[in-house]
Amino acid sequence: VLCRYGTTVHSSNLENCNIQNCKSIIVNEDDDDETIKVILACSGIINELRMSGIKGKKLPYITAVIHDKKNMNTARLAGGKDLEVICYPELMSRIMANSSRAAGLSHVFTTLFNYEGSDIYYVDKNEIKLSGKRVIASDGSKKHINDLTLYELNQYLTNATIIGGSHGKINNKVEQGRLNDNRWDGMESCLLPTMKSKLVKDVDHFYVLQMNNNPIEVTKNTCIVSCKEVKEKNFSPHTRPDAIIGVSTLLIQVLKELETFLHEDTPIYILDTQEKLDAYLADEEIQEEIQKITNVCLEWIPLDIDCYNSLYEFMRVPEHREIRSAIILSNNIFMDENLSRQEQKEYADNLTISRLLSLRKIRADLLPELFITCEMNYDENKNLAERTGTEDYIVGSNVAASVMTQISQARELHRIFYEILDWSGSEIYLHKAFKYLGFENQKDRKEKIDLPTLAAKLAQQNAVFIGYCKYGQNGKYLKPKLNPPKWNQDGTAAEVTFGNRDYIITIANQNE
Repeated sequence: VLCRYGTTVHSSNLENCNIQNCKSIIVNEDDDDETIKVILACSGIINELRMSGIKGKKLPYITAVIHDKKNMNTARLAGGKDLEVICYPELMSRIMANSSRAAGLSHVFTTLFNYEGSDIYYVDKNEIKLSGKRVIASDGSKKHINDLTLYELNQYLTNATIIGGSHGKINNKVEQGRLNDNRWDGMESCLLPTMKSKLVKDVDHFYVLQMNNNPIEVTKNTCIVSCKEVKEKNFSPHTRPDAIIGVSTLLIQVLKELETFLHEDTPIYILDTQEKLDAYLADEEIQEEIQKITNVCLEWIPLDIDCYNSLYEFMRVPEHREIRSAIILSNNIFMDENLSRQEQKEYADNLTISRLLSLRKIRADLLPELFITCEMNYDENKNLAERTGTEDYIVGSNVAASVMTQISQARELHRIFYEILDWSGSEIYLHKAFKYLGFENQKDRKEKIDLPTLAAKLAQQNAVFIGYCKYGQNGKYLKPKLNPPKWNQDGTAAEVTFGNRDYIITIANQNE
């Protein structure tokens, strides 16, 4: 790590950081105005390199985070085609909303986005040495590996899982005329379940889930289970209410995301004090955004959310005992301006922990199926709460830093991260194993299956098998196992035994 002293918006200081010869630039400012200035300065240096016309020179690109969605277009105009910019409230709200669909999903996202275990890589098809290989297809015929579908190829990969693909260069240009929130709008999906063509020969790059970018191995074994789609399973969105504890700057975006996941007219209760609700709803821009949310029923409940008895009385009402999920948003508005930014975040985490303890007690007494998702600011507070409970926790700064770091290594990852979190295409799902495997939901019932066969069975339902989550003996779920090896080192198929509480993790399109 080489440190340089200077003002980040001065080109001379940036040139001292050797920007001209680096692969990528991460802008790590907290203030959006400063971020945009740095993007503009870096973009100027990159444009000078472009104009110099040095042949074979691969230009660096910029990765940055914007904290206020209103500033996104300004940042995009400043960086042009040299910028990959992440909208923090959009990223966080999508992860919060996705995580609220199933207990444990936040752990899956955290594992995917950080560098612990398997990560997503953008791999040139020719690097996998598939050329010339032939395999025996499920119908007994010999096929060139390029004539397989990506689902069929996945059965043969020992240490990796293909989750998508692309053909041709990914467009990084800023569109002409009106700027879209989604710059990939109108482009073909890059996630396997929603790809137009699933044939290996129709893509030139794979999006691969693998450990440490190791060489991808192809087994010599014959996979005999057909991947032809039969689509046996159908999982409908639930209709039980959700609750959100506390208003925050993320609230509107979270509501918009929940609207896409929940069944029409599902109630969402938003709880906070009368004073805070009045102040929040008095904002005209907030009111305009609320009017656009029409698929779910928003109910604003004035309540002292820091009083256990008040929360308990609300939750014990018969219709409220149907609440399935509770999201605790970090308190980041109407804060004491005399506190420093760090003190405000610490105070917000203290409130989150207090509200979490209340909900834990209510869950134990009234709502055994309730699962809770918490937004946290600091790792140490998340770790403190995590040791004593089974909730899902999301530390926003960590997630943003992890995503930004991965995109800085391969800008093509930005597209697939965006699509994984987008409601309109393929998404990550956790479903109980017995629902997929067809055995009865009984306490002591277990079912063993080899992973190549499991991958093929899920492919028949147009779903990519990416892992599983086991229920531990201590009454808590273990960390998700992503991209488990499908073949053992001795060439035998890896087997897993699933119980009635275990989950299978997939990427699927359940809007079909």
